[in-house]
Amino acid sequence: PDTFDDEAYANSLREELYRQLYIAINALPLQQRRVIELSIQGKSGKEIAAILGISIHTVKAHKQKAMDNLRQSTDSDLLTFLILYLTSL
Repeated sequence: PDTFDDEAYANSLREELYRQLYIAINALPLQQRRVIELSIQGKSGKEIAAILGISIHTVKAHKQKAMDNLRQSTDSDLLTFLILYLTSL
């Protein structure tokens, strides 16, 4: 169709944001990437620490560094919002 409804646009935008997010996540150093991926899966800091065999303080440090790297690697305010939203789940 010639028209592009709001829902289709939102879905398209969401897909593009996820694509960009995962490209940026895959470019992170291994431990940062693992912490972010586990955060996105809904794991708590304590759970991530147990899974990775590191302290909660190290989890927090990796998460903060990862967030800084993701913010620097993106130029989209929407992508930054999506990253913050997903890691706060």
